[in-house]
Amino acid sequence: NLETTSRKTHLTDYAKLIKDATSACPPLVEILSTRPSVTPTALKHTDASYAILINAGFSSVQADFINHGVGVFVMGICMAAFGKSQVAASFPSPETLKELYPNLYNGFIHQDWDHYFENMLDVGLDSMLDGFEKMLPQSS
Repeated sequence: NLETTSRKTHLTDYAKLIKDATSACPPLVEILSTRPSVTPTALKHTDASYAILINAGFSSVQADFINHGVGVFVMGICMAAFGKSQVAASFPSPETLKELYPNLYNGFIHQDWDHYFENMLDVGLDSMLDGFEKMLPQSS
């Protein structure tokens, strides 16, 4: 569906913009995740995103869930990417992981770590967009 592809492209671009900004300035992760912006410009952009969703057929309540869901998802990935060096220091060795947590080991060993953010983003956005499409009223 062309509309879904367009929405995914827009959301992916938005997510990558946040990821790039937080990679360039890691303290930005904490600021963005703990201090929501309520400036007139931020509210105008949020209102415009709600309007796009409502015009696409979502209710205002659904638009709110979608807007926040995507934002939390993207910030979560950025926070995970930012914190991975701290987590890595306390993570079990590959040998321990393989012995005690074989499912985690198999998941980690087969990851494309160079493209992890993009792959996680694709899987997450595809899943969310599929779910969002199911929320739209069916036209007869």
